[in-house]
Amino acid sequence: MLNHGGVPKERDVEFDCNEDHPADPEPNITINSYLTFDTLEEALAQLRKQPIGASLLEFSELWNLKKDAIYYGPTEADSYLLGYHGVDIVDIQFYNNEVVALCKFSNGTHVGRDGYFRVSLGTRYMMIGCDEKSAETVRPTPTPEPLLCNFIFPVIHETPKPEGEGEGEGEGEGEGEGEGEGEGEGEGEGEAEKQELKRKRGEPTHERKRRCTPKRQNLRRRRPFHDHGDKKKKQISG
Repeated sequence: MLNHGGVPKERDVEFDCNEDHPADPEPNITINSYLTFDTLEEALAQLRKQPIGASLLEFSELWNLKKDAIYYGPTEADSYLLGYHGVDIVDIQFYNNEVVALCKFSNGTHVGRDGYFRVSLGTRYMMIGCDEKSAETVRPTPTPEPLLCNFIFPVIHETPKPEGEGEGEGEGEGEGEGEGEGEGEGEGEGEAEKQELKRKRGEPTHERKRRCTPKRQNLRRRRPFHDHGDKKKKQISG
């Protein structure tokens, strides 16, 4: 969906697995590919640039946590594994003297703290065994692993916008730069063509107006002075 229609603008909407594309995408920004990491350390290094997708080990007590509680995985005798839940790691925090990952869930704002959970990064687990029904979906853990795994992030690709898009913004920026840098600079090719057309027609251009305006202003200042002097001469001679 994102690769064909473009990445939508960021806005506060609830993700409900709908395949219909939003009405305001950026068609020139698409997901070119994706990369994966095998370890938490590699994922955290990439987190400085962008959020990281991950799979969270989902045990039954996850959905009964209080809003500001830390998720430690199975902590009760009757805990059972539900599966792996997709989350976005958006930040690493030092919370209640523990290092935790702030994860955004796709379930809406009614879970956790406005849709976010804090996951312990100090907890490690190993799968000792499972029933036949779950054997195909449970990932083996030969060594202790964190509650987050299967790290993935998209590679964003941006292509230049087609000609004609954003002209209004470009004209405004060009005129502003031209006034600050000097006469005629930064006005853009469109403005230069207009001035050339005016020269051919004999109409006054910006350059001619700038040359003529000071002279007219000086004349306006001199006329009252000369007229006043003539009146004085007439009074003296009279």
